[in-house]
Amino acid sequence: MGLVLVACTTSAPPALVPLAAPAVPGHATSVAVRIDALGRVLAVVSSATDTTERVTVLEEETEGLRARAWPGDLDVVVDMPSVATGPDGVAAIALRVGATGSDGDIVLARRAADGSWTEPTRTDVVSAAPRAYEPRVLFEPSGALLLAINQGAAARDGYGVAVATASAVDAPLARPADADDVVSTPVFFSNSPRPVVDAHAGAIVTWYQSLGGVLLAFYAERARGQARFVLGDALSVDASAVDSAGPPDPAMSADGTFAVAWGQDDGRGGVSVYLAMRRPGEAFDRPRSLDDRLSLGDGVARDVVTSVASDDTIRVVWSERIAARERVFLATLAPGAARSDALVEELSAPDADADSPALALAGTDIAVVFVERASTDQLVLRLGDVRETIAEGSDLEAPSIGWENGRLAVAWIAGRQPVFAATAH
Repeated sequence: MGLVLVACTTSAPPALVPLAAPAVPGHATSVAVRIDALGRVLAVVSSATDTTERVTVLEEETEGLRARAWPGDLDVVVDMPSVATGPDGVAAIALRVGATGSDGDIVLARRAADGSWTEPTRTDVVSAAPRAYEPRVLFEPSGALLLAINQGAAARDGYGVAVATASAVDAPLARPADADDVVSTPVFFSNSPRPVVDAHAGAIVTWYQSLGGVLLAFYAERARGQARFVLGDALSVDASAVDSAGPPDPAMSADGTFAVAWGQDDGRGGVSVYLAMRRPGEAFDRPRSLDDRLSLGDGVARDVVTSVASDDTIRVVWSERIAARERVFLATLAPGAARSDALVEELSAPDADADSPALALAGTDIAVVFVERASTDQLVLRLGDVRETIAEGSDLEAPSIGWENGRLAVAWIAGRQPVFAATAH
């Protein structure tokens, strides 16, 4: 088993060196790593003990990563962390606390430019209902905060997508007014809300839900100069269901080129990858049928990740089980190209199983990290056709990658604990 890093660039492979990090309670279940605007690593790790779930925040110092303690009143079940970095070293972490099943509150921790944190508390809740989950937070280029969540409805047994905003990391948070203040259609259950923004205060949130039939991919948009999100039409065709292992994953460039890819039952007994896109000033280009797919094989796709580079190149990575082998693919659409012009290539080695891709952008370049299970048991850095081993081991899972300000960091789980490596600061 190995971890593979694919850097689609024209430069030499970056030299990754280990970052010391403390152990987390119990065993790690997920890790997310980011690089802040000052080039420092910030990571969050979810872990489980025999009795509870915890989130550990790790900040980089001279000697490595240091764990940050939570205040005492958050000594409850804490999970589903989402971490984002913004201008001048600011950061935000959204969490679900007090969770039992799908119940829980969403809280937000915020780090100012001077490094001080506004800690979350059980009384400072973002969600407007006692049943909330799946928070996803990001910073806009202006420094404004945008948070999308699933929250329970007041008068029905369902969930809707809600948003919260703040003009800056230290500004008051505009929360949902009540449990039914949602941007999605208020029926049944919404799933996996994910926001993206451009450089001009435009924003889109995607998710999937049923309106009484199959699960469909949806979006709501906040147009430039507007304050509210407006619900759009379904992105996916209504002939089959969006797959929960490949939920809609959106991306948007600074000028507003938007792309979202997802997995969906393809009518052939498998799950294919589908793509919808919109360039500035143009209408949405959506799939027209189940045959209008991005992936090529008749397999079962999952782990779909989308990116739009600064030059508007659209790239999508995913894993797909075809026959008896799990593989990782990359689809690339050049600026101005139609969906049908996508170039699809396999990133994983021909004699390996591979899954769990994660992706990071740096200008027009992307880096993709994924788990590769091969007879060589290698962790490999790949630059085009060049592969460089960065580590070896077993029980490797859940990779994450961050790439900002000329620095790259990779995190994964090995031996049930998080492991970190980064280029020089």
